[in-house]
Amino acid sequence: MAVAVLTLAALAVLVPVGLGLAVRVPATDRDTAWLAGGTLPAAEQVRDVYRRYLVRHRSYRLAAAWFGALLAVVVGVTAEGGVHAGIGRGSPLADVWFCAVAGILLGALLAESYRLSQPRGTVATASLAPRPAPGETGRVVAARVLAAASLATGAGVLAAAGDATSLAVAVGGSALVGVAELTRSAIRSRRRPVMSEQAGEVDVRLRSYAWRAVAHLELAAAALALGWAVSKTPSPGGPLTTVVVLVLLVLAVVELHRARPRPPRSFVPVQEPAVP
Repeated sequence: MAVAVLTLAALAVLVPVGLGLAVRVPATDRDTAWLAGGTLPAAEQVRDVYRRYLVRHRSYRLAAAWFGALLAVVVGVTAEGGVHAGIGRGSPLADVWFCAVAGILLGALLAESYRLSQPRGTVATASLAPRPAPGETGRVVAARVLAAASLATGAGVLAAAGDATSLAVAVGGSALVGVAELTRSAIRSRRRPVMSEQAGEVDVRLRSYAWRAVAHLELAAAALALGWAVSKTPSPGGPLTTVVVLVLLVLAVVELHRARPRPPRSFVPVQEPAVP
């Protein structure tokens, strides 16, 4: 039994690491044009920056999602007696869907930590140009409200029934929301070195995409946290509880889809005219 546990644990670690090192999800010109704002840049160097950014995001998210899913398999097989996907059954750590979403969120953080690291050096020269206002404020507020509601639900269950399961689930989900908050803070506040107008536009595009994507992921994590907290309450409220859990699950799926690092099917790029 111990050998089986160690084998599964090793696979849960080694497989995602191998994916992160070996898998590079390609980015096409269409993907590049989407990230660049709708028009494929004429300069190859600019296109390469966008492509490398997308490839990095996709690879990290894929590897981290596999890590989360395999971790759920390990926990499910060794501790829960089975693996499941969906809110309410067993433990969140044995839920492939919950752990995969957590992995995607952490993978996005790792991808951004490379691009958004603070410049190093003995002398720092920063641009004083105004930063663009971040979007998706409504989603960020909604994520915070849902995370707070999950913690309140868990605390109420603990006080009323002495069961800490709901609170533990809420704390874990809220921790993911906290990770997203830290990521958005890094995206927003990182110093910008003095750069050319073209490089500055690329920097703004990447920041804007990263901010929106993490906001979607943050709301997905908060919805999952509240859904799990509600599902673990004793003496559930019957159909109403089921409806609430399903709505939150659908919300998490929609937000995760909107955070994908690829254009919608309806997107058609516009070719930027070549520089004479």
